[in-house]
Amino acid sequence: MEFNKATHPSLLQALQMLHPGVDIPYAHQLSTTLLNMCYRDFKVKMVHKITGKKCTLYTDGWTDVNGKSVINYVLECEGETYFLESVYTGSTSHDTLFLAADVKKVIKSAKFSTIVAVVTDNTAASQLMWSTDVFFMGASRT
Repeated sequence: MEFNKATHPSLLQALQMLHPGVDIPYAHQLSTTLLNMCYRDFKVKMVHKITGKKCTLYTDGWTDVNGKSVINYVLECEGETYFLESVYTGSTSHDTLFLAADVKKVIKSAKFSTIVAVVTDNTAASQLMWSTDVFFMGASRT
């Protein structure tokens, strides 16, 4: 649900009926303070759960609904998937040097686990960043 839907009069009325006297957060609070708090809580639980485990890092570059370039990073560990971060790259080209540096940064930030493989898009830039010290695997799109 979009955060701005939280201010819809029908929803506000229903929530006030269910929970009289409760302050309903504004869309801005939901999309900033409260979302950040939930993400921090999730990350603490994730780190606790997968510390020391062997994980695979997945990357996926895409374009959001506003036409902005984004790279998502997720970990897969023991059959569960954990969102790490999204990087808005703006006008920065997704060339080999940028991708390699970004993946290394993400691996370093996930030092609580052991990254045993990295799965990337099958783009030419991604293939050029594959190295022998980390197992990289291209994911074809069907």
